[in-house]
Amino acid sequence: MPFEIELIKGLQSGRNDFFDVFFSGYAYLASVWAVILISILIFFLYNKKVGFAYAITEGFAFLTTFVLKKIIQRPRPFVAASSILNLGHESGYSFPSGHLTCAIVTAIFLFYIAHRSFNKKWKIILTDVCAVLFILLMMLDRMYLGVHYLTDTLAGIAVGGIWCAVALVVLPPLGRVWDKLWAKIVQKHKERKQQKNQAKEESKEVGNKN
Repeated sequence: MPFEIELIKGLQSGRNDFFDVFFSGYAYLASVWAVILISILIFFLYNKKVGFAYAITEGFAFLTTFVLKKIIQRPRPFVAASSILNLGHESGYSFPSGHLTCAIVTAIFLFYIAHRSFNKKWKIILTDVCAVLFILLMMLDRMYLGVHYLTDTLAGIAVGGIWCAVALVVLPPLGRVWDKLWAKIVQKHKERKQQKNQAKEESKEVGNKN
């Protein structure tokens, strides 16, 4: 769309060394490595189930964007308009934005954790504001670097949001099923251990009698 091309051109018209470095680095906050790190932090520092749910949701969201890119095959902005610079050094197809997909899942999970963990209202509001700014800056980042259209970023947000909604519905029941299954496994392990200990004690008593 001409409007989206002009928007990217307008952003790049104000480029300087600081913005180039800042936005190039900011993109890593929605990279695969960032997702792995956040998953580990949530898993060990907050809640194992939530950390696992975050990783699974990000995985399915990323897979969805990968498939959509292959199906739709929308060229990157720098391919459509030679005046747009590929500051992000990206390749492949444009629609939807994988970075925004990952970013919105991260933002929604942080929103969830904040509302479950904080008692003070100002902390919750501060987290919400930071999550919104994180998304808006990531949208700006992808357009400034010349690697995505505005509609790419909006589609990425939609994909990530849909998978978060699916996770909200599907993962709690699966978690309860897993809890029951794990409880049975632990119980069977305890029973086998008790049986072994009992058998050892009985063999000792027989030995002592002899």
